[in-house]
Amino acid sequence: MSGTVANNLERSSGTIGAAGSGITVDSGDPAIDSNPAGGVGTVWSNSTSGETYVCTDATAGSNVWKNVGDGTGDIEPWSYPGLTYGYVHGGGSPSNTANIEKFNMASDGDGASVGVLTVARASLSHGNVSEGSGYTAGGSGDSNVIDKYSYTSDSDSSDIGNLTVGRGTPAGTASTENCYTAGGSSGPPSVNVIDKWSVSSDGDASDVGDLTTNSYGDGAGCSSLTYGYMVSGTHLQDRIEKWSHVSDANATDVADPATPRNHTAGSHV
Repeated sequence: MSGTVANNLERSSGTIGAAGSGITVDSGDPAIDSNPAGGVGTVWSNSTSGETYVCTDATAGSNVWKNVGDGTGDIEPWSYPGLTYGYVHGGGSPSNTANIEKFNMASDGDGASVGVLTVARASLSHGNVSEGSGYTAGGSGDSNVIDKYSYTSDSDSSDIGNLTVGRGTPAGTASTENCYTAGGSSGPPSVNVIDKWSVSSDGDASDVGDLTTNSYGDGAGCSSLTYGYMVSGTHLQDRIEKWSHVSDANATDVADPATPRNHTAGSHV
């Protein structure tokens, strides 16, 4: 070939046709926020690695790029539930524990101890996760500790910051960028505080909003990419509240559970 780049309107053995309008050539890979003007079907070619990707979901800031080269290394927004291991941390009865266990979700089997929290405690948050780490916050004794442990290597947790209000029984949620705790009990009274902390940089939590009532604790936390939810809780609350994972704001009461209850846990798909 001559190496000449042209439109190649006619067949020519020495001419290379120019890339079409739906192809992006770049020295790096696309990212979830590489919003293609051509939308779904846009092709991205990495001129350094030779890998090629096709956009299969053009949602601004949450795009999905499928690797059509070796078929691995797709680029898409992280979300959970997980695929490999489940983790259990802390707890009480007959005494508080700091133990962190994991079990394999791909093959049934017993749990294995993989580390310890920085403080033994019960009534702490669950549902606080990132792509590479698990978190728990608060706990019995009105703890304000935020603990973090690795999903990629078995090790003890580290104390990375504090909640704005020490409390037990808070609900936990997570987005791709932040973890949240909502409600809980601080001494005799309950609190309505919604705290968040970043999963990209360790540090203290900040107060970003309030639940609709402070008579709240033991509620079930559930997460979507854009909202956190707290369902029921202390005193058999008949509320399903939600708050934004995109912008800081107070929660709103959006629905009622079929059966009000306390000491609940939540999950999602």
